[in-house]
Amino acid sequence: MKTKPQLKTYKNYINHEWVASRKTRQVVNPFNGQPIATVAESSKKDVDDAIDAARAAFDRGPWRDSTAQQRGRILFAMADVVRKNAARLAELETLNCGKPIVESEFDMNDTPYGLAAAVWSRDIFRCLRMVKSLRAGIVWVNTMQPCYVEAPWGGYKQSGHGRELSLHGVEEFLETKQVHINLSERPIGWY
Repeated sequence: MKTKPQLKTYKNYINHEWVASRKTRQVVNPFNGQPIATVAESSKKDVDDAIDAARAAFDRGPWRDSTAQQRGRILFAMADVVRKNAARLAELETLNCGKPIVESEFDMNDTPYGLAAAVWSRDIFRCLRMVKSLRAGIVWVNTMQPCYVEAPWGGYKQSGHGRELSLHGVEEFLETKQVHINLSERPIGWY
């Protein structure tokens, strides 16, 4: 006898607790119509509670007073959790949207954008290795947001074409032509 797998039920995460909503709904695989999970159908009260908890956490919690480097560590740790679970997340994306697994895996592992990036570390050589591997038009190391008109500005991939600012920005409006002039009246003799 074949048993059906138990559907996982997801709750709202509010103020450090998993909170059940009064209503739920099933998420179904569009390919075969089979349910893949039960999720909270959040009410206005659920949303208001989540917003109030987030506001209180920001106003009285450690995030507000943390440095950019501390925040960066937390965000990198969150990104690491996503990376470690990329295969499962890609599988869920495929089941939820009905798209090919290859496309979901690509979505989990890449971004079509590359305007800017920031790297934080006390180890400058580690930063430089990371900078080399990043596909972004500007990379800040242990800082964020300074931009100079003398430096080119622009992104990679779908974050823009070409560069603005600096001489590189002017080059977008120029056409280069090579011209050679022989001022001698004698034939050059090669034809």
